[in-house]
Amino acid sequence: MENSKITPKEITQDIDTGLNVASFDYYSGVIEARSRNLKQSMNIEKDTFIVCCGDVMFIVTSKEYPEIQRRVF
Repeated sequence: MENSKITPKEITQDIDTGLNVASFDYYSGVIEARSRNLKQSMNIEKDTFIVCCGDVMFIVTSKEYPEIQRRVF
């Protein structure tokens, strides 16, 4: 998948699972989530996005947005 012109504010990576979650500001995140045909949910799962504290978050692959350093926790 090619990177869109909308870039996340940050990406966090779970050290145990390797899961990468990108955080976008609300309006940019909604646009990006719609372009990926994601559905809003209360849980981060494949093909979903969540809204939390004014940010839109969803799972990305480790190959997406390689220019953004992951915050590993």
